[in-house]
Amino acid sequence: MERARAARCVGTGDHVPDRRASRDAHGLSALQRQAGNRAVAGRIAGVQRLGDEHGQHVGNGVVGLTASLSSPVPANALVRYEAEPLPVPGFTGFRFTVTDRSSGTVVRLLNSASPVVDLRLPGVARYRITCAVTHGRTELTRVSLDQDTRARVRVSGSGGQDTAALDELANELSQYVLDAATATGPNGITARFLASVLRIEIGNTAPLPLMSPTAARDREVARSQAAVRRREAGEDVPAGELDASIGVGQVKPSTAAMLLGDTPPIEQDRANRAPGRDRIQRGFMALAPARQRTLVTLLSWPKSNIAIAAQLLAGLKNRVHRYPGLPRAVFGASERAAQIIATEYNLGGSRTPEALANPSWYGREAWQHMGDPEMARLFPNT
Repeated sequence: MERARAARCVGTGDHVPDRRASRDAHGLSALQRQAGNRAVAGRIAGVQRLGDEHGQHVGNGVVGLTASLSSPVPANALVRYEAEPLPVPGFTGFRFTVTDRSSGTVVRLLNSASPVVDLRLPGVARYRITCAVTHGRTELTRVSLDQDTRARVRVSGSGGQDTAALDELANELSQYVLDAATATGPNGITARFLASVLRIEIGNTAPLPLMSPTAARDREVARSQAAVRRREAGEDVPAGELDASIGVGQVKPSTAAMLLGDTPPIEQDRANRAPGRDRIQRGFMALAPARQRTLVTLLSWPKSNIAIAAQLLAGLKNRVHRYPGLPRAVFGASERAAQIIATEYNLGGSRTPEALANPSWYGREAWQHMGDPEMARLFPNT
């Protein structure tokens, strides 16, 4: 599955005939009669966990719809859509429709028992993706979002996983990278530095032959989500299953917990990293299952994962014993600084003074990517 960008959403109230609103009201009334008004209201308030930070999102208060890629998406991209409906007694189904907004032609119609589907958007066109939630034969409600497709950016490379990573960065993920780097501020990191680190992570996330990096990431995410569900159900889940590196930037939930203030920041001893890493993981394991789920969800979506990766890199850069005074463009041009921060992204931040810090192969590879003419064409270093 592919991913990447940002656009206009259309909610239930946009361009919707009155009869549809009436049908929605009838369906919700039926649910209220089954469960009671208070129970239904409580479920509505608590059901949705996804929002704009995860991807292109629209909601109407009863159901939300989130796309893994934001408009405009590259032609023939495979986009994951996840609906979050009000839980209802009995069976709930989902009808996903892809319509060409220019002609009104239905390109794809899919009835699904699952709220999560992967849909391919062919060619260069203007689409509307609609999810209708059904209960038996009754349509309860629907939401729609608009997505345009554009021509894919061509990239050159030697082939293999690295070229696949570069292609994904250029097409599915480029706007997410640009936005995340910009959000780190004038003393943050450049888009090219962020993209170079992500290029390593994407290229290395394919443990099985013939498996794409995106498919490998999806498998990792599914394992982490299953581990969180088991923890929420009261099982004793090993830390290694709950705290695995996931997503585009291969970030651990325990790292995100430190970054977001859920657990205290811990610097590692370069000579013996194990004690620091154990403390970081123990802090994460002490969090409530609901918060662990929130962190895993953040890292499961490309947009929010890349934002976390950018914040992590900027945080590593701006520690007092690293490069807090370097403006973004100066940092992007500093070979040593870029290599040291990329190294710590891979190994974890350490207490080692800057003068004694040494870059690893990872830092050197990130710097090499920053000098790639293709990366210079795609991502600014200022």
